[in-house]
Amino acid sequence: MLALRLVLFSVLGLFFLNGCVSTAPMRTSDGKRARQGIAEMRTVPLGNWPQWLLIRGVDTVQQPVLLFLHGGPGASETAMLRKYNAELEQHFTVVYWDQRGTAKSYSKDIPEASMNLAQFLSDADELTDYLRHRFKQNKIFLVGHSWGTVLGIELVKRHPEKYHAYLGVGQVVHTAEGERLSYDYTLQQAKTFNHAKALQELETIGPPVNGKYQHLWDVVKQRKWLLKFGGERVAKRHYRDFIFDLWFSREYTLGDLIRYGKGSGFSAWHLAEDEKKINFLEQAPSLQVPVVFLAGRADFNTPFPLVQQYFQRVQTPYKKFYPFEQSAHFLIFEEPQRFNQVVISEFKAILEAAQQEPE
Repeated sequence: MLALRLVLFSVLGLFFLNGCVSTAPMRTSDGKRARQGIAEMRTVPLGNWPQWLLIRGVDTVQQPVLLFLHGGPGASETAMLRKYNAELEQHFTVVYWDQRGTAKSYSKDIPEASMNLAQFLSDADELTDYLRHRFKQNKIFLVGHSWGTVLGIELVKRHPEKYHAYLGVGQVVHTAEGERLSYDYTLQQAKTFNHAKALQELETIGPPVNGKYQHLWDVVKQRKWLLKFGGERVAKRHYRDFIFDLWFSREYTLGDLIRYGKGSGFSAWHLAEDEKKINFLEQAPSLQVPVVFLAGRADFNTPFPLVQQYFQRVQTPYKKFYPFEQSAHFLIFEEPQRFNQVVISEFKAILEAAQQEPE
């Protein structure tokens, strides 16, 4: 009897760790089956490493492709996007990608030498070409969030012929200056609220020098207080809902949640140096594609003032800036309806304008 119970618990444990995953069938907004739709989970080799994709849309023939570049690095946002932003699937063939070293694309066997910005850009370019070829579209749309905006700006800078437009959310602009502003904001908030523990920790780690703290855990401590004082999220001061959204997602398992945790630290550790070198004010002063920036007014992870500054300076054929007054760094999930509306309306207008241009 004891042996049978052990077997049963073992089977249940494996189920919850690696259980059956699926994605819901694709249906139109009125609930009908999407006959030309797609609801697919698969891995594709990018840079000689298998990487996981979720692809969903109601009409792969008529819809443009939208590739979402998640933040972190190593922080998949697919589960939250599916919960808050599934409306986009009615207008685009949305491609959710767990980047190298992230969640379903994480493995302890990933070559550490491949965890660098150059490889990630190569992966993203390879994925872009895969999507263009598969869905028979010359160009696709790009949306980047946080770390994903580093990839987004670099991709449209290097390969403008492959993209209709780029939309950046929580745009990384100048990492070193952004870290300084973020630290100063957090320290000022600690003083304003006379928060003794925050003051003690922040003054102990000290301000970053050229965007760098002395120790990796110093960044973690600063971000903890940034979250506490509303510079990450406005309405909430935790990430528990993000964890539960992933855990209870149809597309992920408890095992994926464990891989998420391991991959997040692994990715952040290896990509930190590349990320600290970003200064798009100098490295990308002009772009050849339409650009849209969305920024939370309270965001001091990728500080709102820097995004404003970059928007004012960058030269593009078309640019638009949307401040989100009730949000910080995660406006995608804090004001999801408005985010969805902006993406749909802006990309539709950009596509229509392009179609009217003489060949």
